[in-house]
Amino acid sequence: MGHVLLWFEHATFLVSAVLLILILTSRMRSRPGRALLKIGILLLPSLFYVPLALWAIISRFVAGVDVPVFVPVSPVVILWASYVALWIYVGRRQQAGRPLNLARPAMVCGVSLALMVMTFWNIDLAVRDDMSEMRLRAGAMALATAPPRVLDSDNAALVYELAFALIEDYPDWPSTSDRDVPLEKLRQIISDHQSAIAQLRRAAAMPGYYIDRPWHAPRLDWLLPQLGQARPASKLLIFDARLRLADGDITGALQNVQAVTRMAQHFGEEPLLVSALVAMSIHASALDELEQILPHATAADLKGFELSDTLSWDRHLRRALTMERTLGLMVFAQPEQLRMVGGDDQRMTFAVLSTPLYRVFALRDDLASSNRIWRAYLQAAAQPYYIAKPMWQGAEAELKSGVCGIVTGMLMPALSRSHETTTRNNALHELARTGLAMRKYQLKYRQLPANLDALVPEFLISIPRDPFADQPLSLKVTEDQTVLYSVGPDLVDDDGVAWNRESGKGDVMVNYRAKP
Repeated sequence: MGHVLLWFEHATFLVSAVLLILILTSRMRSRPGRALLKIGILLLPSLFYVPLALWAIISRFVAGVDVPVFVPVSPVVILWASYVALWIYVGRRQQAGRPLNLARPAMVCGVSLALMVMTFWNIDLAVRDDMSEMRLRAGAMALATAPPRVLDSDNAALVYELAFALIEDYPDWPSTSDRDVPLEKLRQIISDHQSAIAQLRRAAAMPGYYIDRPWHAPRLDWLLPQLGQARPASKLLIFDARLRLADGDITGALQNVQAVTRMAQHFGEEPLLVSALVAMSIHASALDELEQILPHATAADLKGFELSDTLSWDRHLRRALTMERTLGLMVFAQPEQLRMVGGDDQRMTFAVLSTPLYRVFALRDDLASSNRIWRAYLQAAAQPYYIAKPMWQGAEAELKSGVCGIVTGMLMPALSRSHETTTRNNALHELARTGLAMRKYQLKYRQLPANLDALVPEFLISIPRDPFADQPLSLKVTEDQTVLYSVGPDLVDDDGVAWNRESGKGDVMVNYRAKP
């Protein structure tokens, strides 16, 4: 209702202002002065309204951005139409010898201007009140998503901090995927970081992980120093596992792998998307190392080594997305946060969010657009990947098309890849659990199982499900190898062909190729 009232007041002001100036020009004796003033009546306001209208039209119909076109276009139409109509009307009155009085147009112009300013101000105040409510709602959502506090004696984060302080020169370390690194180089790294490794193992064995943050007031500029150290810390344990495998200490290598998986779960407890992605990357590197160790493990080595049958990265993803939505809500509620994180896009977004015109005419629609896309994201994340894939594609198609709010289009990330990464890590975990059960079966019966049913119930309670398909994991047995695999993100069973990122085809495999 306020916007309708504002529109009428604005239209009344434009018409009365045009009429007032036309009356004034009709009383001027100087013809050049009259002509110049009449041109100025149309030209000066048009310099403001026409570029705004063109921007809105191009944004909406060319770029596809959901902007209110009627708001900037209607004043141009009113200005030009009233100018033409009133020019004719005033001219005829002047020719008939019945000039118009200045008092009424002047009074209407002044009153409509005052009412327009008051209405605009009141709408802006109402929006600012909504922004304050948004801050409270975002704080409540963040508190509901935040991890539970733990006792300091059980808090692994405090011990990780001690370990990270002991890690040096990690930018020069090789990648864990590089298996051609000389062992002597790894020995030197491990030799220089024995204290850090001991602290990392101690932290990984602790039950809780909590970093004290003001969760009631989520911020974009939260520092995440532990994540920067998480990868080199996991590298240390993996390098140590690799050395222990080379030296024949299989039990010690498995203990390191277990420590890295626990570390990944710890870092994943923070409900932030970047934390979840780093945690999953660490988890995948641990399982990749396990794949190399398992064929050498004996029954004695595997005693006490287990992989959790309750771990699901889906839960971490949903919590992280909820917190990301909360942070997005805080951008609308406190746009000044964008200045703290830097970047040209963020500064431009802050400039847009800070204008009263944006708050009055676009913020609510922009927020509704953001909430609509976030609801689609969260609904997709709550479904299995093979059901959610078209849902993600639909939400991101809307985002890419630009048919969304101005700020939503600037800040909303494309997140379908995060669900794919999550499902891939779930698949890797289930494949590793199954591969571990197959190794135990092989050690006991001196042969690999012909099918996965043979593992139940002695080594597995049930056959793990394929997160990429509504079916159990797949097993391919040939004369020289046994391949355990998931159908992968393309949702097509490629008969155990390795996933190719460039083509987007293939299966996710643990590459369990131990011979019977």
